[in-house]
Amino acid sequence: MLGCSCTPATHSALTTHAPLQDPVDAARFKTHTVPGNGFNPVWQGSFALALTRPETAFLYIGVHDQVDITRSSFLAYFCAPVWALRAGFRSCPLRNNTSKKIPLCSLLARFERLPIDD
Repeated sequence: MLGCSCTPATHSALTTHAPLQDPVDAARFKTHTVPGNGFNPVWQGSFALALTRPETAFLYIGVHDQVDITRSSFLAYFCAPVWALRAGFRSCPLRNNTSKKIPLCSLLARFERLPIDD
């Protein structure tokens, strides 16, 4: 049995990964940390990514527990190729540090494709 005497303060980190020859599509965002947000976390964050080659980029979303001001511990992640993400609300299944699906654990996210302004 695993016990915790504190209420988790969670945040998520969103990263796009691109091949080494195309570092333009690499980006990193982090939501604010919400204290007492462990069981059913809500962040209300919005991120816009301008990708030049979405067919080669991956979207990685990591969920972390803020331990103190300088440290956070990994909780779960979601990763998918950008080309496979459809517009609208999506349930993103979360996986643990050994890449196994966590039963009944997912992240509800809304994806939208916008035209790139030149």
